[in-house]
Amino acid sequence: MAIITVFPGTNAIQNAVNMATPGDVILVNEGVYNESITITTNNIRIVTSSREVFLDGNNTLANAFILTGITGVEINRFNIANYTSDGITLSNSDFNLITRNTITDVGEDGIDLESSVGNLLLKNKIKNVGGTGIEISDSSDNNWVVDNKVRDNTSDGILITDSSTANGVFGNLIVNNNGAGILVSGDFNIVERNKINDNENNGILLQATANDNFIFRNKFDDNEPNNIINNGIDNNFMRNNLD
Repeated sequence: MAIITVFPGTNAIQNAVNMATPGDVILVNEGVYNESITITTNNIRIVTSSREVFLDGNNTLANAFILTGITGVEINRFNIANYTSDGITLSNSDFNLITRNTITDVGEDGIDLESSVGNLLLKNKIKNVGGTGIEISDSSDNNWVVDNKVRDNTSDGILITDSSTANGVFGNLIVNNNGAGILVSGDFNIVERNKINDNENNGILLQATANDNFIFRNKFDDNEPNNIINNGIDNNFMRNNLD
């Protein structure tokens, strides 16, 4: 294992990623980085040395991080802003850890999972994005979305589409999104112990294709027009607080 230290410069993080081999740690020091990073190596960690590491797309770059066909990568504690598409995109990428990132003012989704399995999205903050805070789509199964703060976004807070199953959404704060707090159109997902407040298109919206989901112990307040709408079949509800 090697530790590759990065300081601000042209394509500095991307150059470090290109050098890395499985097991390496890329340690990014404080500063502003104007780049889009494509991860090409499995089983590496990309972490910051402080909270003062900023990825700025200058409203011209598409994504901060792109993972395609990648496994076992950690992306930890970046400030991501001003990208025209998504903050972090995972496509056909499994068992990665996306944690403690702050994503604001990107054009589309904060974090976008497409055909990706077994990823953990933990303790991220996503605010003021042009699309959905966290989107799980295209047969993305068995992902965990845990203890994130998702607020003030243009569309839904968290979206699970109809081809995505067996995902867990636990302990998130989901506030003041212009769409639903959580919109589910897939099956066998678990939504538990979330705080869901002041969203504009219902707190939790279960579409007609959303069946056999488990909605447990969530707390709701002031979602419009309803805290929960269930259009699916055989969904299960227990101990939700519907203030």
